[in-house]
Amino acid sequence: RLTVPGDFSSAAFLLVAAVTTPGSTIRLEGVGLNPGRIGLLEALREMGADIRVEREREEGGEPVADLRNDGKDTLTDAAARATGTAAAAGQAKP
Repeated sequence: RLTVPGDFSSAAFLLVAAVTTPGSTIRLEGVGLNPGRIGLLEALREMGADIRVEREREEGGEPVADLRNDGKDTLTDAAARATGTAAAAGQAKP
């Protein structure tokens, strides 16, 4: 039996929609996490998106996991916190 991991670049559209829409949730199962192809995942997480990597495994010789966002925190929320923090530190004006 051969399992083909889901393509991260195809999953990216749904992932971005979920982390930018308040109250949305998503779970993408069996997404390929080849280190050379997951720059967007790393960037979204660095910007404050709450994306969890669950059930990490290897399928067909490739790293695979489920990606999950439960809608508790969006990039909009993270940006608001960052702006408020910077303003409080005198680094930015709200």
